[in-house]
Amino acid sequence: KGCWIWTASKLPKGYGQIGRGTATQGNIPAHVASWILHVGPVPIGACVLHNCPAGDNPSCVNYRHLWLGTRGDNNRDAKSKKRNARGETHGMCKLTQSQVDEIRRRYVKGRRWICRANCHELAKEFEVSARLIRRIAHGDRWASS
Repeated sequence: KGCWIWTASKLPKGYGQIGRGTATQGNIPAHVASWILHVGPVPIGACVLHNCPAGDNPSCVNYRHLWLGTRGDNNRDAKSKKRNARGETHGMCKLTQSQVDEIRRRYVKGRRWICRANCHELAKEFEVSARLIRRIAHGDRWASS
């Protein structure tokens, strides 16, 4: 029995979402709604996780492909499916580790106008925003490197 693909509203990572009722009640993940409809309530503190036979499929709402786990289970599951990737392994990554190292080496700290000019120069060269250059240089991004 294959995946049941949620075709309505989805979050950027592919998870379906459905309204709880009124606009003020917010949304619920579609796979959680499927679990509740087919299996029953989700215990407090539990997470509904995917285990699709054909591979990772966050859009799946087939209750047979879902299981209950702890937050720790959810974190381990996300890590094994590379959903919490960092650095070069992140799908939205625009820089390599060597480029980050180069930015940090060449970033000029000091007077504000020198920093601003240096940021814009590096941003243009590496084809990213000056804000990202500053965040890398100050350790707010790529903090693990």
